Amino acid sequence: MLSLISAPYGFGAVELTEPSYDYLGQELSYFFEPEGPPLSLSEAMAARHSGQFQSHHSRVLHLGSAPKPHWVYLPLHNADDKALRRTLEIGPAWIDQMNVYLLHGQQVLQAFYAGDAKPRQQRPVPNQGYLFVLDVPPGNSGLYVRFENIGSHPLVVRLLEETQQRTVAKWISFIDGAQLGYLLALIAFNLMLYSGLRDPNTLNYSVFLFIYVLLYLLSSSYINEWFWPDSNHFGILMLLVAVAWSSLHFARHFLDIPALYPRLNSLLKWGANAFMALSVLLSLSGFYVAGMRLTFIALIIYPVVMVVLGGLCLSRGLLAARYFLAASAFGLLGTATTNLALWNVLPFNTLTFNAMKIGVLLEATLLALALAYQMRQHQVARLQAEHMARTDPLTGLFNRRAFFDVSDSLWSTAMRNHRPLSVILLDIDHFKQINDQHGHATGDLVLIALSKLLQQTARHGDICVRWGGEEFLLLLPETHDVQAAHLAERLREQVERLKPAGLSITVSLGVAERGNHYSLDSLINDADQRLYSAKDAGRNQVCHQACVTCSDELGQAL
Repeated sequence: MLSLISAPYGFGAVELTEPSYDYLGQELSYFFEPEGPPLSLSEAMAARHSGQFQSHHSRVLHLGSAPKPHWVYLPLHNADDKALRRTLEIGPAWIDQMNVYLLHGQQVLQAFYAGDAKPRQQRPVPNQGYLFVLDVPPGNSGLYVRFENIGSHPLVVRLLEETQQRTVAKWISFIDGAQLGYLLALIAFNLMLYSGLRDPNTLNYSVFLFIYVLLYLLSSSYINEWFWPDSNHFGILMLLVAVAWSSLHFARHFLDIPALYPRLNSLLKWGANAFMALSVLLSLSGFYVAGMRLTFIALIIYPVVMVVLGGLCLSRGLLAARYFLAASAFGLLGTATTNLALWNVLPFNTLTFNAMKIGVLLEATLLALALAYQMRQHQVARLQAEHMARTDPLTGLFNRRAFFDVSDSLWSTAMRNHRPLSVILLDIDHFKQINDQHGHATGDLVLIALSKLLQQTARHGDICVRWGGEEFLLLLPETHDVQAAHLAERLREQVERLKPAGLSITVSLGVAERGNHYSLDSLINDADQRLYSAKDAGRNQVCHQACVTCSDELGQAL
């Protein structure tokens, strides 16, 4: 057995005098334990000596989903004449049991016991994994590490000197703080929007982001001691399920799938619910590995589903789906890039390893833009609906509903401050004959031309209204009867010269001032009576308070 302990460490040892940030997967060899009781260190060393350890050729070690207990060996070499201190960094954070042994010759120099299976074992450092401080003597040494239940995450290992470790910790703190701060700001912003607008999409999006932040904090070991001090596996699995479900729930409602694709919506709804229930049931029943595999299959499928949903809704003309499709594409691209790098299909480097985080941030940003765009569309549609409800569609003037909305305050101000206010009511003479002889299209041209003239002639603060049919009304604040009559006469003359669609037209006008009228309706009725007086007097007339048929007298005065 002593001969096994002193066996040569082999070629390809990591040279500790040449510090590097590189991951050391290519220098690792590994060995799966056979069925039965756990192997001891001596038995693992014997297995390596007999050639049972397999070499590895990529920077990360990926042994599949929920691999069996296994050993990893890393040869070390210190060319210095004194011991060198290095920090061994091992990820991922969710490992049930990990035994680390530093050997030199026949002697076990250091031993560490980590993982979350037992309460007194060493726990991971947030977002760095497990850190072990090694004092490696000169010459050849070796690291044996036994792993038990590391989930499906690939194994990453590197050795850092003290300054490198501090630099890594600083950058991780900075990046995590920026990422979490940004996501929390998005959550707060969307919750504020929900409190003001009551748009359920903003609430659904906030819930999705909040669950993702919890998952990130738990999987990075920030909140393990608070929620799952013994083992965070179940918590991570449940949050993965919740992220997939809440993301699909948000997508269904944001893209209006229930209205556009009701059958597809039912399929997605019941499928997501069944997946969530089955994953929880498997985990609670002790089939954690089966539940985890089901969850990861769903997580592979759901980004593709998001992209497909975005494409389908974009094809139906939903403009906000452009942002959603781009967001889903970035999320899918980031996830695929990281996983392909971990599986050695793409080069493994800092960019590809963090592509998933970058994709998540881009996805979150684009989804926030999609929400903002959708709310803007809703606001524009609401304003357009309000405008259409208040505006005559042919002439663009206020209708009666809008008139009473805006005139109440003007009337109240005039009554309270004893200020003048007048009304002009005008009607196109013989308009029915125009429709009968020239058609309704020509009649519409006449109405449009007259409405433009009224808008051009009215002063700032005057209100022009299509009162109904061929009748129009002008409400004139701060205007006495005579001033309103002068404006009415000017309008009458301009209409005679208007010639819309080549036709000669005239109008009859009635003018009334607030005076002793007790209500706006009473004032309008007075102007209406004067309008009919103008028609009875032969049309193409202005009738106001100072006269009964006053076009001639008013024309002489002007």
